[in-house]
Amino acid sequence: MEQLARSLKSIQVGLVLQFLLGLALGTLAPYDATSNELPSPQHNVLLIAHIVVAFGLLINAVLIMVRATKQPGRRWTVIGWAGLGSVIVALAGGVLTITTVWSEFFTFVMGLGFIVALVIYAYALTSARSALPRSTK
Repeated sequence: MEQLARSLKSIQVGLVLQFLLGLALGTLAPYDATSNELPSPQHNVLLIAHIVVAFGLLINAVLIMVRATKQPGRRWTVIGWAGLGSVIVALAGGVLTITTVWSEFFTFVMGLGFIVALVIYAYALTSARSALPRSTK
């Protein structure tokens, strides 16, 4: 349970970082794909960081799912799969935001997946911490 709690804490940090990178991309270094201009270097750096963190979140979500399914009770298995599913939805929304003309819709999908992941992992972290002995919290 301690490893699961540590992974849950790290994915929360990753989600906050991802949120901040997304805000920076949308406000500090926006890019209009319909224009003929190349994206700014700031946009490219932020986008690459956003993508790297997204794949880190995916790897961590897989680790959490594996660790959660080893815990007793069906609840942890559901949490593990739901969290992984929401991260996949957010990642797919992000990829489709960049690669399709329906970027506004897929930005919404990405954000929705993000919020669901944040809620699931916050709930899971609270549950995991309450299951730990007092000395390891």
